[in-house]
Amino acid sequence: IVARCDTTRVPDIASRQGITGYPTIRYFPKGQTSSEPVPLSDLTAAEIVAWLANRAFAQDENESFSLRDRLIQSYRDPRPLALPLTTSTFESFVYDEERTVLVAFVAPWCAHCAELSVPYEAAALAYKDDSDKVAFGTVNAEVYRDLAERFDVSGFPTLKLFPRGLDGGHETVQLEDAVQDFRAVQAETKITDNGASDGKTEQASALVHLMNTRAGLARRLDGSLEPEYGRVQTIEDFLKTRPVLLLAWADEKKAPREAEHQAAFDLAFDLAFEELERLVAALGTSELRSRGEVYAAAIAKARAKARARTGPVVESWPALEAARLERMSTSRAVSGAKKTNLAVKLNVVNALRVAASVAPEAASFGGIQDEAEIDPAGGMSWDKGF
Repeated sequence: IVARCDTTRVPDIASRQGITGYPTIRYFPKGQTSSEPVPLSDLTAAEIVAWLANRAFAQDENESFSLRDRLIQSYRDPRPLALPLTTSTFESFVYDEERTVLVAFVAPWCAHCAELSVPYEAAALAYKDDSDKVAFGTVNAEVYRDLAERFDVSGFPTLKLFPRGLDGGHETVQLEDAVQDFRAVQAETKITDNGASDGKTEQASALVHLMNTRAGLARRLDGSLEPEYGRVQTIEDFLKTRPVLLLAWADEKKAPREAEHQAAFDLAFDLAFEELERLVAALGTSELRSRGEVYAAAIAKARAKARARTGPVVESWPALEAARLERMSTSRAVSGAKKTNLAVKLNVVNALRVAASVAPEAASFGGIQDEAEIDPAGGMSWDKGF
């Protein structure tokens, strides 16, 4: 809680706390009446937030410092995390064709609302690069009682989820149920990297899981994407039958065999790549086709880089590309859809590297020994090593 005290009205408080100059900031640990000074003159505003968070969270060794760090980071970002809503802004905010919205109805006197604010803000921060798909809002139900009455809010905090669309529908979210759902998924998938080691972080992770489910996303609490997001299983299943496409992604020790049968390999690769392009074009939705094109572009780029190599190989292009995408996708200079697209590309690149590492040795030239084994009219005999 952050509060202000006018000591001209209550001078006895200033006397008891030993305050002799102004402004003075004091920190009161939970459950105590004694205070300690905050070194205002030596700290920036962001550092004051960090100073307070360190002490507030350090009181309980089980509390999550990852949440603290995330909220300190959000302080440096001028964009609001959970937008305070009014009667005039509510409609346009929650009823959106493309966006799934979660709204917390709170009251200023409600202790449970204050407890919820930390995980709620942390969950909102996870979607800062998906503001066109997910949004979090708050309503002060004491001030905007018309909204509370409209949505049958009788206790605090109350969470209301508004699915994307303009039909006016909504559902009441029970935080306890969301936590139980998250625990079930966590146990089933053995999730260990969402940081759910304490109550507040578990609640934040549960809210992220809820919004992922409703909005069709795959964010983690730290804002990163799940490694499976953006991948297309149909494409990856196809690549298992056409390992010739993965040669440039494979271990360098497989490369020499390609040079021995260059012409045969080139034709094998071209035929398989044409099949891949047809498969991508036939995917059911524009989003799937867009993701399939990421695979095709990465395979073509790796192939071009491999053919352009001269001299000893220090590090392959796929490894360098993965490192580049990792840097860019985690950079604070990149945000929004661009950051999401970079993360999807990174997931695809990593998937291709893994696929190449387990592909059969025949992937080095597709099991083709010479051009006689390729029938340009009828395709390839793919059972020979594929």
